[in-house]
Amino acid sequence: MAKTSRPSKAKQQALVHQLIGKIDAQPEDYHAYYELVVLLTAGQDFEQAEALAMKALGKFDHQQPAATTCVMRWEMSIIKLKLMTKRYHIINKLRMIN
Repeated sequence: MAKTSRPSKAKQQALVHQLIGKIDAQPEDYHAYYELVVLLTAGQDFEQAEALAMKALGKFDHQQPAATTCVMRWEMSIIKLKLMTKRYHIINKLRMIN
């Protein structure tokens, strides 16, 4: 099985800007929000991913089918878990220094 490579940082930034443009052009399309949350999470930009997911949940919670809301909430759980893990490792590194 071939390992898939991550896009370069420049490619990720280009994709982020492309999705932001898509959101600006079609602000009622939840797909672009979801795609951007996934991209930000993959790029380990958990703070922005969490903020965008919260914004999307607030915007689409009552407008979209329950399955979509469930998927967004699941993605939020993953982001929060990764963010907590990142913070945990930072705290442990700081403890080792002291």
